[in-house]
Amino acid sequence: DFCMYDNKTNIFTCEINNDLPLDEELKQKALDVIKNQKQINISILQKNLKTSYANAGKLIDWLLEHNLIKKPNFYEVVEN
Repeated sequence: DFCMYDNKTNIFTCEINNDLPLDEELKQKALDVIKNQKQINISILQKNLKTSYANAGKLIDWLLEHNLIKKPNFYEVVEN
């Protein structure tokens, strides 16, 4: 995963390789992080594991798939 900034166009472009499988060591580290948390999000994993935002997002998906975390309930906005 990487991002580049083009000075001429003032645009950031990012390449994210979603095809790479998650490393087993990274999964174990994520399990260690969630043991000490009441709430978890991508930013917390990214910071604690010193990994990319994309990898942290994949870890959140993996944790959800294995029922190790759950999505919170959200309130719906009622139109005025």
